[in-house]
Amino acid sequence: MGPETGRDNFFMSGGHFSIISCGQLNRNQHIIMKTSVVSPFVAALLALVLASLSPVTAQTTTPAKVKKIPFHGTLQSVDASAGTVTLASKKEPTGRVFHLQSDTKIIDGAGNPTTISSAVVGEPTSGSYSKDASGALQLNSLRLGAKDGSATAAKSAATPPAAPATAEASAPTPTPAPPTTPAAAAPAKTPATTAAPASAGKKQKFSGKVVSVDAASNTLVVHGKADQTFTVTSATKITGADNLGAVTAGAKVTGTYQKSADGSTLTVTALKVTQ
Repeated sequence: MGPETGRDNFFMSGGHFSIISCGQLNRNQHIIMKTSVVSPFVAALLALVLASLSPVTAQTTTPAKVKKIPFHGTLQSVDASAGTVTLASKKEPTGRVFHLQSDTKIIDGAGNPTTISSAVVGEPTSGSYSKDASGALQLNSLRLGAKDGSATAAKSAATPPAAPATAEASAPTPTPAPPTTPAAAAPAKTPATTAAPASAGKKQKFSGKVVSVDAASNTLVVHGKADQTFTVTSATKITGADNLGAVTAGAKVTGTYQKSADGSTLTVTALKVTQ
């Protein structure tokens, strides 16, 4: 028979009898039932919180992607010691300085791997770059020459490239033909006439921070609004340093320069170095 209301109940535990009233038994049953209902709810709540935290952790560990920017231009100069190339374009006729990296992919027009030593000034170039924290242009890839099959490559094929060495070698060949006429003396003056427009233009100001110095080639790269390569001559007035070799990367400089007629050379007339 089950326990009656108002009566005491006897339980045996470890050889001893315990007396528990019916009221106390009912209260204990109520507590046990309440605990068993709350425990699954707490477990489900903890599982939901842990699941919501997992995506946040995954998002914070995702690395930022580096933006690669394509470019097209004409090779203006190469500074192997500083690891830079200067490329001119319609938007940047004075040229922009790009920095070669150890993992820069260099290929020729056919897509075959090559090195910067095979670069030819004046040839079309293309590739991609990204900007570092200081704003310097870091090359990711560089194609030397027009891409095979492109309109530029077809035009180059139709007009054989006049390499400087070939042009100079062919120049003496036609010279013996005109000696019979006095007019042969006129072409000799032509170079002197064409050399006049190559005189320096008006002086322009520049300022920025030195990126690199090449004392052997008398050039330095200055980062202002963009990287620019300047040429220093014996006529350049330098203040704040004994000579170009004493100028270090990171130094702040100001000065004036003159641009050649074709815009390919920026000659410094005055250079002031401030640390």
